[in-house]
Amino acid sequence: MLTKPINKLKIISLLMFVVSACGQAAPLAVDDPQVINAVQGTNTPAVVTPSFTPAETEVSNLTSASPVVFTAVNGNLNIRRGPNISYNSIGTLKSGQNAVVQGRDLLGNWAMIEIPSSKGKTGWVRLGTEYSQINGDIFDLPEVQVDFAVPAYIRNCTFHNMTLKPTEERLFNVLTFPENQLRVEPGEYHIYDDQSVQYVEVLSLYIKEGDIIDIIVDGDNGKHKCN
Repeated sequence: MLTKPINKLKIISLLMFVVSACGQAAPLAVDDPQVINAVQGTNTPAVVTPSFTPAETEVSNLTSASPVVFTAVNGNLNIRRGPNISYNSIGTLKSGQNAVVQGRDLLGNWAMIEIPSSKGKTGWVRLGTEYSQINGDIFDLPEVQVDFAVPAYIRNCTFHNMTLKPTEERLFNVLTFPENQLRVEPGEYHIYDDQSVQYVEVLSLYIKEGDIIDIIVDGDNGKHKCN
């Protein structure tokens, strides 16, 4: 039996076809969903579960917000120990002076600033008045909590009714206990006797947190002590 000679050219062509078919690119096998989303053209953010612990990122590198700045306007402003007039005044922000705001109270009515004259120390100034101006959003800053203010009191130990200025509050006589005692905010006060022969000032004082001040002399020089 005669065998036809094998055409070497056909064999070479056949081998080249097989090799070419095997070398075509297979579909991309991706483990990272971010790459899959890029291929599919979706806008859905990818959720990646890395197989390694990611490096820590500094928050300062992620935020570009400008600092919030407070300015005293139309006069000097008290800097207080806490976010309320019940706290002692611990400094003054002069009219036109700026301070960087570092925090706020819950409602955003008070700002905690760095005291310009005392580097590293902070105090509180009131917002929303004709004496305050703020540049920036106070609610971009963290809420800061402080201890409660220590209450201060004035007691009238005399038998005369008194008036407290500048608040115009009444301090009733000792016989009206407990109405003869008045809780007051830190600050300067002048006390006048309503029942003396002449309407006279019997006491001038500056109240601080925790003070309890007794009025023991009336406008007629009568002296009395609280029990």
